[in-house]
Amino acid sequence: MRHGRAKSARRTLQFYKLNAPHLTPPYKVLLDGTFLVASVRNKVPLFERFEKTLQHEPFTFYVARSTLDELDALAKQKSDDDASDNIFQQARQFGLDECEIIENERVPNREDGAMETREFRDFSQASKDIHRLATDGGDNRLAYFVATQDDA
Repeated sequence: MRHGRAKSARRTLQFYKLNAPHLTPPYKVLLDGTFLVASVRNKVPLFERFEKTLQHEPFTFYVARSTLDELDALAKQKSDDDASDNIFQQARQFGLDECEIIENERVPNREDGAMETREFRDFSQASKDIHRLATDGGDNRLAYFVATQDDA
């Protein structure tokens, strides 16, 4: 990692250590489906890249079950169009092989209707679950770093 990028990563981690004391090693990195697809498409070695970014501190990848279900649905939809190289299936397989899976029962407040407001209505179930996990209690009490390619 170049010096500037390493310095920026060090400063960011130092900020979180000072201002969010519950974000401590081993870090928990919650991966989104769009992030998995982009990393597989661009052949990014995720473990090496995160190890450098997190300053060689221990970490674990997590993925929500709804994210895997969404990738599976996209893979089946894509398999009708292109049977050769299915990037969604490869991303789902990475999630199954290399990540700890957060089952739907472990997602906080999944049954309440709080996510049915106007700003969340267009979110997929996977995005809603990731939002619930990252904002449980309003302060990321579960201490996840979220890796996503989404704008929202």
